[in-house]
Amino acid sequence: MNKRHRYQHSNSFLFKAMKVNATQKPNKGVNAFVTSQHLVKKLLQEYERLVMLSSPSNDELTRIEQILELAVYDTELDNLINQVDEQIASEMGLL
Repeated sequence: MNKRHRYQHSNSFLFKAMKVNATQKPNKGVNAFVTSQHLVKKLLQEYERLVMLSSPSNDELTRIEQILELAVYDTELDNLINQVDEQIASEMGLL
């Protein structure tokens, strides 16, 4: 499958995750924002857990890739992932 079209497939993780934000009605105001924030928080927690694994499985590596691909479309998630990466690198003495 062409990588460019993979994200548009209705069964793809990215399509479903992006659709959550895209289908929020503007008049929901705070509720839409909370839903979006909750999704970002869950993804960030999962990312942090996965990157700390010493020997991730292929499924876990795929999930990391999915989260990073989603971060391409969500600057907030991207910035938070960068903060997590910096924190982990600092804790490991890499910075």
